[in-house]
This record gives sequence, C-alpha cells and structure tokens, in this order.
Amino acid sequence: MLRQRILTSFFIIPLTIFILFFLEKNLCIFFMGLALGVGFWEWLKLSGIKMLMHKVLALVGFVFVMAIISLMSNYWLFYFLATGLAFWLVGIVIVVTYPSSRWIFVHVFFRSVFGLFVLLPAFAAFVYIKSHPEFEFLMLFLLAIVCSADIGAFLVGRKWGLKPLAKAISPGKSWAGFYGGIVLS
Repeated sequence: MLRQRILTSFFIIPLTIFILFFLEKNLCIFFMGLALGVGFWEWLKLSGIKMLMHKVLALVGFVFVMAIISLMSNYWLFYFLATGLAFWLVGIVIVVTYPSSRWIFVHVFFRSVFGLFVLLPAFAAFVYIKSHPEFEFLMLFLLAIVCSADIGAFLVGRKWGLKPLAKAISPGKSWAGFYGGIVLS
C-alpha cells in the first residue's frame, strides 16, 4: 500500500504542478472537472448502481452541474459552498450515530446522492479559489496539508494503531492514525 502511494505520487505531483502553474484558468478547471468526473463514476460503481444507462445519465447530470458551477460568480459559489458545509455537518451526525443511521446507506439512491454532495462542493471550492491571485500556492498548500495528514495517519496508524476509531464504519482506522494525521498536517 505504501509503495503504491509513493509510485502514484511520482506521477501525480508533476502533473498537478503542471496543471496549476502552466495551464490557463479554463483548462485548469476542465482538468479538475475531469478528475472529479472520474471520481463520480467510481462513486456510482461503489454505490451499487448496476445499469450502465443510469450511470451515464448520472454522470451527464454531474457534468452539467459542474458546467453551471464553473460559470457562477463568487457570490453564488459562496452559497453553494455553504450548502456543501451543511451536508458535511449532517454527515458528521450520520457517522456519529452509526450504526443506527445505517438505514441511509441501504438505498442506492442515497449512496449516489452523497457523491454529489461530496464532489460538487469540492469543484465549487476549486473554482472559487481559482479566482484568487495566489491560487497556485494556495492549492499547493492545501494539497500539502491533505497529503501530510494522509501520510501521518497511515504511518502512525500502522505503527501504533491499536484502538479503533470507528470499527463499525472503517475497521482499519485508529485513534493513533487520527492523531498522527493531525500532527503531521
């Protein structure tokens, strides 16, 4: 797992730097949309949608909403991001109350909609930040924080992770990994 992460980073880091620093704004947004489109397609497969036509229609709708988001002014993007924040607050309640909130995850529809509320605000945040004059460095800083948290959680959790964080949700996550991610980020 660690080896795969390291090998992937050798490809992704130069590609990300190229996209952030050398492509103009619309191409940069396009590549972010492309990456999130691939992510949404994977989300649909994990959600349990079996019919190809349903996946294609959902992806077309997803791309359509991303196109609308890319045309929004920062004023409207802010409200879109606030909606994403509200979803994450509801998501925290769902995770904390699990397994009693398990009924939400039984329906393929809800599992698929969660993908919209995770990925579309991420795209809106990217478009919003893209208008900042220091966009490239803000994105590198954000990526460094995320990567550091991931590496810290992985390494510390693997070495000292004995007490599970949320065993019913993700048995491999530990409190040690959680703290390692926070400290390294």
